[in-house]
Amino acid sequence: MYPLSEGGSTVGRDEEVTGSKRGRNRLHVDVSVAPVDGARRATAEAVDADKDRLVGLGASVVRLVEQQWGAWPERYWQMRDPEGNEFCLQ
Repeated sequence: MYPLSEGGSTVGRDEEVTGSKRGRNRLHVDVSVAPVDGARRATAEAVDADKDRLVGLGASVVRLVEQQWGAWPERYWQMRDPEGNEFCLQ
């Protein structure tokens, strides 16, 4: 695991793949923004700031997902990297 930014999101190892993407991803990655001050999860503002930073680096936004799973709210950004691979930022 390595941080995308100091105190920010973390992702697993990244490997170069030859050829272009065809069809669906073989692997789906969920990127979690690191919470601060002992919080259980990152604030919506922190996730939005990381989304903006990733867009500045070449990612694109597919959609914002805001839904309720029973008593649990769910909010995340569905995104694509510059090569079209989908990932979620939460």
